[in-house]
Amino acid sequence: MEVAYANFCGARSILVSGPRHDGKGRDTILYARAIHEALAGAGRANIIIHLPMYREPGLEEQAESLTSVVGSASATTSNMDESGSADKEIDLFGAWDTWNTIRSICEYSLRLFVGTCHRLLACAPSGLYPFHLA
Repeated sequence: MEVAYANFCGARSILVSGPRHDGKGRDTILYARAIHEALAGAGRANIIIHLPMYREPGLEEQAESLTSVVGSASATTSNMDESGSADKEIDLFGAWDTWNTIRSICEYSLRLFVGTCHRLLACAPSGLYPFHLA
């Protein structure tokens, strides 16, 4: 509904944040279906999904999501190994798999784009770097 209103107001590009976790799980598929519906309602607007190049362990958002409140434990245990400790290895292709899943569910729409943010740009979380970026 908000996407249709943005399209009505003349927005040609809509930037949305990507899913919190990488993979081909239920959460990513539901996210991709929502993006597909938004593309159908957007008319001529492009949708840009903000995804990181890769996710570093320990830097994930710690805020609760609606999925975790409802009771989906799969998102919280996906990065755990048999011993119960968090996996410290960086998955370089996890974000690519997520993007590929999203664009395939959206039928490779020409109005769907991926947007990344370089670490040294202003979109980095404040307080992450000791120097000021102007």
